Amino acid sequence: SDTWEHHKSLGKIKRRGYDLAGVIAVDDTPEKYARSYGNLVRVSPFWGDLTDEELPYLASYLDTLAQVANVRAVEKRGWRSHVDQPAFPAYSSPNYSLKRTDQSLRD
Repeated sequence: SDTWEHHKSLGKIKRRGYDLAGVIAVDDTPEKYARSYGNLVRVSPFWGDLTDEELPYLASYLDTLAQVANVRAVEKRGWRSHVDQPAFPAYSSPNYSLKRTDQSLRD
């Protein structure tokens, strides 16, 4: 099969003066960050399920990483098992709707 993976580089961020020890990349495809794996937090793909809690759990995990001087030195595989609760609940209410109500958003 013909597959092509785009590798994402953090070089531009580093050239702009950011210390990569404090930079996190979030993606569902680890191959894209093969050169910067220490900066990657891998998440599950989102398939439209409104009860998906990956991002609320990620927000809690990122809060813990904010306390670390060098995020590249932290083992991030299995990160979700280190989070007790999501930062905020998923939108699982049957009353939640994705309908746009603002007229300017419909145009």
